[in-house]
Amino acid sequence: MKVFGWLVVALWAITITLFWWAENYLTGSGEAFGFSLGVATFWMPIVFVCTVLFCLVWLYGKYKRREFKFLWFIPAALVAALVTGVLGYRDGNLITSFGGKEVTVPLASSDPTKSHSYERLYNEPDYWLNIREIYEENGERHRADGPAFNWYYDDGRPSSQEWYIHGVQHREDGPAEIKYYPNGMVDSEGWLSNGRYFRPDGPAKTDYYTNGSIQREEWYPEEPRFEADLPTTILYFKSGFVEREIWSGPGQTWHRESGPALIYYYEDGAIKREMWMLNSKSHRENGPANIEYSRAGKVINEEWFVNGEEMPSPKGAIVGPAPNAVTFHSNGNYASQSWMQGGNHRLDGLAKVSYYEDGATKTEEYMKAGKLHREDGPAFIAYDEFGTVIEEKWYLDGEAFDPLVD
Repeated sequence: MKVFGWLVVALWAITITLFWWAENYLTGSGEAFGFSLGVATFWMPIVFVCTVLFCLVWLYGKYKRREFKFLWFIPAALVAALVTGVLGYRDGNLITSFGGKEVTVPLASSDPTKSHSYERLYNEPDYWLNIREIYEENGERHRADGPAFNWYYDDGRPSSQEWYIHGVQHREDGPAEIKYYPNGMVDSEGWLSNGRYFRPDGPAKTDYYTNGSIQREEWYPEEPRFEADLPTTILYFKSGFVEREIWSGPGQTWHRESGPALIYYYEDGAIKREMWMLNSKSHRENGPANIEYSRAGKVINEEWFVNGEEMPSPKGAIVGPAPNAVTFHSNGNYASQSWMQGGNHRLDGLAKVSYYEDGATKTEEYMKAGKLHREDGPAFIAYDEFGTVIEEKWYLDGEAFDPLVD
């Protein structure tokens, strides 16, 4: 009997030591939740079972001798567990706490198919994964009258909410997932029906800035919006003006047949860039597939592609064959031209040429596989405005060398 008693004392001593260690060394760490869960589901049941068995054996021995003074030990042990925070009770669940981390162990309920757990995983102020709440039925997330999966900030404010019906995200009268900023403003909303993003009268996903203005709206291709040739994604500046419009096709590819699939805007509403794409490949047969504009609306860059492959410009070139990419000065003259073949710069001539505003050549670059390279002369040549060479550099496969030394 004495040996059994000392065993129980040792178990409680180890428990108190674990509690002290977690309190001082695991606060705020990601491993604390796993440690607390192990203590709650494995160690503590062993301690409680041994304690109860010891009490029953002791009770039997005392009953035979009609001595009952030891009964004070039972309420004293429970009070000690409650005071130290090792044990707690809330909403029909057993609560254990180690190092500021709470773990909920559901107890028997009136409906064993349903469970409601409330767990503290971290103890970091304003961290968005501090407290987790889950409603389940038959092992699946389920709640008919509210969100079934919730996260809370440390002060109890919601961080995210998700609605589930029998394990599938679904809600008929509002967004099925909502995230919140620490200041309480909505971060994002997602409308789901039977596990799929869908909203018949608006964007299925909406992101917000911290001031409440819309940051992003997203529709999905299977909805009528794509068939009506309307953008499926719209991004906004904080000022409320459109920053970008995107057209998506099946499989969420960038796709549009009647115009540019991506359009970027300056904050004043002027078009900044247009990109024609089919199935996420740059493509346009009757003009440049990529066009960039100045704030004044003048073209400053053009690139020609068909089915993702570089194509020569039908506008011709100042030197050599037609380039596939050109940029312009504000006066309309070429600022640069470049030639590409299969993703690499051409091998039979100039790869890049830049120009002064009056049209005079400024630099010439010879390249191979994206690296400066030329075997019969300098790979980089710079000119002044009068056409005089002011700099020459020799390269082979991107490595500089001196032809007079090497």
